[in-house]
Amino acid sequence: MITRLIKLFLLVGILSCGILVQAQNDESSTIPPKGVSETEQKANADAFAAAYKFLLLENYSSAQKAFEEIVGKYKWDAASRYELARIYAGIDRLNEAVGMAEEASKIDPSNKWYKELLGSLYEQTGQSKKLIGLIEKMLQKDPKNTTALEKMANVWLSNGKPAKAIVYLDKIEAIEGINESLSVQKHKIYAEQLNKNKEAARELIRLADAFPEEQKYMMMLAEFYGKNGDFKDAVKVYDQLLDRSPDNVYTAISMADLYNKMGDREKVRLTLKKVFASKALNAEPKLQVFLTLYTPEQIYTTEKEAALELVDILNATHPNDSKLLAIRGDLLYKSKREVEAKENLLQSIAIDSSRYFVWEQLMFVMSTMNDTSELLNFSYRCRQLFPFQPIPYFFEGLMKARAGQNTEAVKIFSEGKALVTDNKPLLEQFAMFLGDTYHALNLPAKSDSAYEETLRYNPDNIYVLNNYAYYLSERGVALTKAEKMSSRAITAEPNNATYLDTYAWVLYKLGRYEESHFWMNKALAAEENPSATLYDHAGDILFKINRVDEAVQMWQKALSIDSTQKLVEDKIIRRSLNE
Repeated sequence: MITRLIKLFLLVGILSCGILVQAQNDESSTIPPKGVSETEQKANADAFAAAYKFLLLENYSSAQKAFEEIVGKYKWDAASRYELARIYAGIDRLNEAVGMAEEASKIDPSNKWYKELLGSLYEQTGQSKKLIGLIEKMLQKDPKNTTALEKMANVWLSNGKPAKAIVYLDKIEAIEGINESLSVQKHKIYAEQLNKNKEAARELIRLADAFPEEQKYMMMLAEFYGKNGDFKDAVKVYDQLLDRSPDNVYTAISMADLYNKMGDREKVRLTLKKVFASKALNAEPKLQVFLTLYTPEQIYTTEKEAALELVDILNATHPNDSKLLAIRGDLLYKSKREVEAKENLLQSIAIDSSRYFVWEQLMFVMSTMNDTSELLNFSYRCRQLFPFQPIPYFFEGLMKARAGQNTEAVKIFSEGKALVTDNKPLLEQFAMFLGDTYHALNLPAKSDSAYEETLRYNPDNIYVLNNYAYYLSERGVALTKAEKMSSRAITAEPNNATYLDTYAWVLYKLGRYEESHFWMNKALAAEENPSATLYDHAGDILFKINRVDEAVQMWQKALSIDSTQKLVEDKIIRRSLNE
């Protein structure tokens, strides 16, 4: 701390005793009382120069000791007391610093440096009354001392008297004229400490009137009105600003923000249309404004059309901005305009292929459009570019499985699943499709294990509950477990013909034929165009309850839908099950 303090007053490189004495005379001069001989004065000056030289050499302890000796010997030496006060302050001996500064000021009451140091020390030690008294004396001598006026304002502020502080700030303004620093300070005091919004606004109005070429003051005024709910006054100020500078996009953005606070969403939209069509501002800040004034709910649901309109304008103004193209693609996708969405997302990637989220969104769009071959190629490319992102593995594995390349699909699914951390829904999807793919490869143990893992992530995965139950029933194993899983599936979706067929078939495998027949009828009723498998199952169930003619009719319907089913044809010929 002492180093910082000392450096404040060693601003010039004083290297000779002669210059040291001059500094003593200019900054902290001492006028000896009458009766002090010239010899004593010279001895004092020499001692002061020697002590001051220690300060220049940053030998502060020696300087302190030297000045202490001087003040002990020369009771009339104000300058040495002043220097010693500063040294004491630098080593946190504040009470002693105050005493030395008081002595210096008492010896030479006309020296402003002594008074300013004393004032600072009073402020540091919390002696407000003494500080106020000192400043008042300074102002009596020089009413236009703006430093003293500012100090007095700060004292009243620190003592919780903001109204008194305003009085002194007004005096400074009367001397210096209106300026930003004073007006803003008074504005804040009125607004934040005195709760006088009218007076706070008046300060900004006076500042704006004094400097009409500076639009920022009117902007501050408009923002102040808006912050305090004075929306009409805020709109008036923004209108004035726009009359002066109709193309000022920053003013328009602030106005859009005000309309948003007012809840006038239509004016938000209309104002942003003009902003977004302007080329005076780059795409990125416009996008930030859009995402600030439109919530995700507004963008995707309540104001979807307005949001898309604004994004269209942004894209028209900045046609080669990859981020804007990506956002427009996303909005189009959410609006079920997949073809346009795909086009925009592809354009975005062509400009900048580094944004993974664009690739991911494009894969979802292609999946929705059932672009199987294109999605297969695209997910492969994405996987090469972003090898630690699991979604490309998921889509490529899915496309491989759909193409019947199940061995490759299992490999890709497994690699992608290993990349997933803290995302149970995604782990669930990987495990689910691994179960399907292992089943397609006729690996029941691995399929069962994958389905079990899926249900650990989500016990209510209806798709797996149904498929797992059906595959168990086909193998004739764990039928009680299968019946429970299938029952949960039809409870969740009681009109799903596929799930009803599975439940009926599990009951059939359990030998509960009458129950099975009941549920199979519900499955047939729920399906407008029953499949060959559904009719085949219905026939088998009817046969078990001795309704052979009806069973044959069902088998015939199955064969009419799929003539390749040789086993069904055999049942029709034999009028019996293939057992």
